[in-house]
Amino acid sequence: MGVPKVKFMLNGKEKSVNEIFDALDETYGDKLPIGSRLKEFYDRKQMPGETIRSYAYDLQEKLSIIQSREPSRVPDPDGVLKEQLVLGLKDDSLRREMKMRVKAEKDLTFIQLMQEAIT
Repeated sequence: MGVPKVKFMLNGKEKSVNEIFDALDETYGDKLPIGSRLKEFYDRKQMPGETIRSYAYDLQEKLSIIQSREPSRVPDPDGVLKEQLVLGLKDDSLRREMKMRVKAEKDLTFIQLMQEAIT
């Protein structure tokens, strides 16, 4: 089998597990430009046959990737998630109802909104 590439990257001076993970992330981490990740997030819509829960979790995952790379890029993650959830719902009447819900209840969290949409 051969020696893994990682062994060649590490210079033996790493003092902590975090330094090793940083080296791994540098080598194998997400290389897609942050602008492309943002576009994926903002373009995401609920697909035909896709459940609201699956759609919502995918939105969360996409935003999580963005935040892990640039934490300050999205200042109000919960608000952005709520907005994108509503905008991407495929059912027009549900989308309208959820828009009204978000306006009426400012303290509604993303998870609560997702649960409301599912119900």
